[in-house]
Parts: sequence; C-alpha cells; structure tokens
Amino acid sequence: MTALKKAMTTAVVKFVDNCRILSKIKNVFGIEGASIALHDAKKREFFFIRTAEEQRDGNGKRMDRMRFPDDYGVAGRVLREKQSVMIDDVSNDERFSSDLDIQKDFVTRSMICVPLKTRKDILGVLYALNKLSGEFSQKVLFLLEILSSTIAIAIEQMERQMVAHALEAAKGNRSQAARDLGLTRQGLLNKINRYKISK
Repeated sequence: MTALKKAMTTAVVKFVDNCRILSKIKNVFGIEGASIALHDAKKREFFFIRTAEEQRDGNGKRMDRMRFPDDYGVAGRVLREKQSVMIDDVSNDERFSSDLDIQKDFVTRSMICVPLKTRKDILGVLYALNKLSGEFSQKVLFLLEILSSTIAIAIEQMERQMVAHALEAAKGNRSQAARDLGLTRQGLLNKINRYKISK
C-alpha cells in the first residue's frame, strides 16, 4: 500500500468516525449493520476500512484481514456493472458469499450494496445489512446511492488535498512529491491531471 493510500485510509476512517456515518445509517434506515470497503485498483482488491460495529466498539484490530479480490461476491458485481445491488434473501442469491472473514461474526440475511462512485471512478462500496423490519425498498436504495455519492466526493476531495499539499511541501518538485506520496512520477501526473491541480 502506498504512503498516499495509507494516509487516505486513515483520513477516511477519521472522517467516517467523526461523522458517525455508519451508526447514523443504521439508525436512519433501521438496519443491523453497515460497512465501507475501499477499492485498491492496483492490487485488484477491496479492503474494509470500517464497520458500524467497529465504530461502536472502537475496535479496528481486524482491518488487515479484511481484504478480498475485487471480482468477488456482491462488491465485485457492483464494481463490474457499476450498479447497486439489493438482495432480500442472501441465502437464495449466488452473488453472496459468507466466506469473508468479516462475516464470520455476523449473519447477513439481506443487503444493499452501493458503489462509492464519482464521475470518473468507483472508490469502493457501502453496505447496508439486515433490515430490522420488513424488506429493503427502492426508496432506501435511492437514498443510500445519494449518500454514497456524497461520501465518494468527500473521499476524492481528501485525496486531492493530500496531493496538492505534497506538491506544495516539495515546492513543486514532482519527483519529490511522488516519492513522498509513494507514487511513481506518472502516477502523480495522473492525479494532477485528474484533479486539475496547477503546480
């Protein structure tokens, strides 16, 4: 994981925790669990950064084991098709797998998985798990998509600020900024162009 990716993950966890996003999602939508997994395109993996239960308990010790291939399960389908997925009964849906380590202590019965999507990319996925009363509806799906889009934009803005700060600290020296961020020079140039940073 690059220095930028580590810093981004830490910043996103702080953002999610400080805003208590996952616990608010649980309360507002009447669900048992919620989680966020970010996408590592270079490694072709998803990695969970936080679950509502960890947010409540303050326990992030299992983070390093919460990785899985980006073509796997429901999240893999969401990434591939760039579409949200709603499943009322996961036991009757082949897209769902209970083999992930994070799921060993949590029995999933129903779920919505929405992409954390910006105009150019999918940064990860947001899960809403186990409706406590009734079933998930298209309205809940729509509201979660709006929320996930807001989260994705916030994550993108954090990365933009980190890249801009590294360039400023390196006094515009792109090679130095790339080293500081743990990126190749081309990787940095891609982000400069993507975020339209004038340095």
